[in-house]
Amino acid sequence: MGIFNGLKQKLEKGIETTGQKSKMMLEISRLTFLIRGKRENENELYAKLGRSIYQRWTQTGEVELTDRTRAVLLNIKAVREKIEELEEQLTELKKEVATSPVETSQDPSRPNGTNHPALPPGHTLVDARQKQPAEKDEASWDAWEGRAIFLCPRCQEQVREETSACPHCRQPIYG
Repeated sequence: MGIFNGLKQKLEKGIETTGQKSKMMLEISRLTFLIRGKRENENELYAKLGRSIYQRWTQTGEVELTDRTRAVLLNIKAVREKIEELEEQLTELKKEVATSPVETSQDPSRPNGTNHPALPPGHTLVDARQKQPAEKDEASWDAWEGRAIFLCPRCQEQVREETSACPHCRQPIYG
């Protein structure tokens, strides 16, 4: 029964660690999308500022700071401060994810005190966080393990990492 209790404890610990990492990754995604939305809002405010200044210039032939322009400038400043705050939170969370140790328990039956079984001759252990070779079968789980999946923020369809416009909805990914 001791074997099953040990296995149960290891499994519970692994599930807990995975759950914590998943929560952190979801929070990173949430912050990233918030930042993107705030940047879009900032760009809209810049356009509004430009229109306001242009309208004033066409009316008077001069550019001066009006109450309307001041209000837009204050909005831009507030949005910029919020973006910086969110970026700081995102940076801290990424540091936390990068520095948090992966919970493992050493099994004395494993070689050299590692947490993986002995590999058959001719096989090597590959870090799943490194990019997998392109010749792997993309349909297999091993080909996807440790890789990021990129989704279009508008239609939620999967896109390639280097894609600048979604092939499904034709909208810009980062714009």
